[in-house]
Amino acid sequence: MNVALCKSIEYSSHACANNDTTFNLRRIPILVHECVYFLKVNGLKSNGIFRVNGSERRMAQLALVFDQGPKYGLGFTFEGYTVYDVADFLKRYVRSLPEPLLTTELYPFFLKCLEVPVENGSRIKAFRWLLMLLPPPHLVLLEQLLELFSLVVGNADTNQMTSNNLARIFSPNILKPRSEKQALEEFQSCSFVVEFMIENWEQFSFTAKDMRPFEILDMSYLPKRKAYVPPVPVPPVTSAEAGGAVAAESYEMPPLPVSAQAVSPPMEAKAGDGHGMERTFSY
Repeated sequence: MNVALCKSIEYSSHACANNDTTFNLRRIPILVHECVYFLKVNGLKSNGIFRVNGSERRMAQLALVFDQGPKYGLGFTFEGYTVYDVADFLKRYVRSLPEPLLTTELYPFFLKCLEVPVENGSRIKAFRWLLMLLPPPHLVLLEQLLELFSLVVGNADTNQMTSNNLARIFSPNILKPRSEKQALEEFQSCSFVVEFMIENWEQFSFTAKDMRPFEILDMSYLPKRKAYVPPVPVPPVTSAEAGGAVAAESYEMPPLPVSAQAVSPPMEAKAGDGHGMERTFSY
């Protein structure tokens, strides 16, 4: 936690795919790999995932697990932890990066991309150009998160988490200005940027080793992906295992802050369907 992403990759990382080599740049922190895998298996249908807070005590324990070598949490099973613990922990990790995922240097250019027309894939192309300027670890991690978000959105009828909801929750964590103060208009624009990327996530997945450089700006290109097959679920956490703090019923979601509510601008046509105790709520 609180370690630069490029530095974290050097000593605690995992390949994005089983056939990726040790020296392949498509690597993400072990913490992210384990959390994303757990959430894909257990959390896609969880009501309010990423909006419901986890337990502060259990997340502090997770921070210790993933900060300690030599394994840095590789293979951790999350036994005794809830989906909300893991989702909130992942969100806090992304927020804690010293350099935001989309970088402060590129912040104004991402907002400027919203002015590019959506017709003929022009906005998609502008975003692709901009994403290629990110440090490789940032781009690879972004791809992994966008895929996870698409899976969550694919279960929005169950979990109540649409691309718009996820964007308003994650945009302050991955797209930040240098100044701590952010005008309401900029907050809304940042949400539109992240929502656009979630809606068109497949168009922004171009670091696979079979990707040809000229295809990045070819609007007919889409990554050749296999159908998503969910892994075998991990047994759910019981109330007793979590200290009697996990309620069995689903949670009713409160509305997002009024300041974050706005009508989204026109979105590019979707590239694909997208696949996914004390309790307080965060945005």
